[in-house]
Amino acid sequence: MAWYVVEAFEGKDFEAQLRLAAASLNVWRPVHRIEVERHIRVGGYDRRTKVSRNVARFGRYIFLEVDMTDAIYQAVKHTSGVFGFLTLAGSDAPAEIDSRHIAFLKEPPLISEKALFHSRDRVRIKAGPFADHEGVIEKVDKRGVPIVTIQLFGGATFPIDACYLELLVRRQDRPKDKRDKRRTRRLSVAHS
Repeated sequence: MAWYVVEAFEGKDFEAQLRLAAASLNVWRPVHRIEVERHIRVGGYDRRTKVSRNVARFGRYIFLEVDMTDAIYQAVKHTSGVFGFLTLAGSDAPAEIDSRHIAFLKEPPLISEKALFHSRDRVRIKAGPFADHEGVIEKVDKRGVPIVTIQLFGGATFPIDACYLELLVRRQDRPKDKRDKRRTRRLSVAHS
């Protein structure tokens, strides 16, 4: 049995997943649970409520584990809500996904703390397609996900989950203005 990626039509990924699962196929569609803040106006007052919902991790893409035959290919392709299989460039055959990649995607994050890293920290990537590459954290976004610059592809930036990073060198904080610089110099002279 091999893993394949099925692309669903926009907004039909959940429906396609249900139909494929009802056909007794092994389907996996990873989701993240997020909290969204909603503003509701009640009696002239604004109320804020937090609502949690599931969001597909890979958008409209669904993973499917099957022994590919022509009959299964045609059945999946003609399922309502399914656009087709992901294929390699220049080929009509569905592209197989290595089971190690699926195992990597299924394993839970190793670290739950997100504020471990700061901008300008030097890190090494521990797992995934960029494993053993070093990079510099450019910034940390609102969700706490570090944006890492890797010296591949001309210094491309990628969001990488904190659980897959290893800290190499902590950033060196610099004084923000001249008064802080003088104060730092005075303290270092006083302690010598």
